[in-house]
Amino acid sequence: MSQNNFPLITVKNYGTIKNRIIKKLLTKKNIKIMIKKLLTTRQQEVLDFIIASKKEIGYPPSIKEIAEYFGFSSLTTASDHLNALIRKGVIHKNKGARKLMIDPKYQPKKNNSENKCVNIPLIGEIAAGKPILATENIEDSFLIDKNLINNEKTFLLKVCGNSMIDAHIQDGDLIIIQSQNYAQQDDIVVALIGNEATVKRLIKKENKVFLKPENSSMKPIDISNLDEPVRIAGKVIGVFRTLN
Repeated sequence: MSQNNFPLITVKNYGTIKNRIIKKLLTKKNIKIMIKKLLTTRQQEVLDFIIASKKEIGYPPSIKEIAEYFGFSSLTTASDHLNALIRKGVIHKNKGARKLMIDPKYQPKKNNSENKCVNIPLIGEIAAGKPILATENIEDSFLIDKNLINNEKTFLLKVCGNSMIDAHIQDGDLIIIQSQNYAQQDDIVVALIGNEATVKRLIKKENKVFLKPENSSMKPIDISNLDEPVRIAGKVIGVFRTLN
C-alpha cells in the first residue's frame, strides 16, 4: 500500500463498460424464476423479458415493445400474454403507462456478487455551480466492490495528463472520488478552480494553501489569493486502471 492509503484496482480490459443489454440479462440464471402457478413457455418468456427490462432500464416494456421483441404480428397477442400473467397473479397493472408491477413472490433473488457491489457513475465533466452527480454529467457507470467504498456519494473521473504520476495516478486512469467539500492536509483532491477541475494534493503551509502536483517538473498552485473561486469537489480514494 502506498503512502496515499488508497487501493489500486486493476483489470485486464474493462473497455467501455456499458449497461448490460436485456438479451444478455435473459440468459442469467438469477432471473429464471420457478412460478408456482403454471405458465406457458411463452408467458414465462414474456415475464423474463419484463423482469430484465425493469432491471436494465428501470421500467417495464410497453405492449408495443413486447410485440416487437417477440415478433408478434399484432399488439393483441402481446396484450393477451400480459393479461394471462395478471390473471395468474404474477404481475399487477396499476393506472398509467408502464405501470406493471411484479408480485414480490416472483421477484428474482439477487446473487451474492450483486449484493457486494455498488454502481458508481463516471462523470464526464465537473462544472462550478452544478451538482456533480447531475444526470447530464454521467457518461457511464461501473460496478465496484462495496468493501472499497466507504461513502455512498462516490463517483469516477478520468485522469487527463501526468501531473500526479509520482502518486501512481497516470493519464487515462479512472480515479474513485468521495464527494465532499472539505479536505485534510496531504489529501489528494479534485478541486475546481473557476470552471476547471484539477487533481492535486492539498498542502497547507505558512498560512497559505497550495494544490501540489505529484510531478517534479511541475510547480504547486498557490490558491490562497486567486481571483477565481476555488472549491473542493471530492477526495481521491482509489484508482482504477487497465493493464495493456
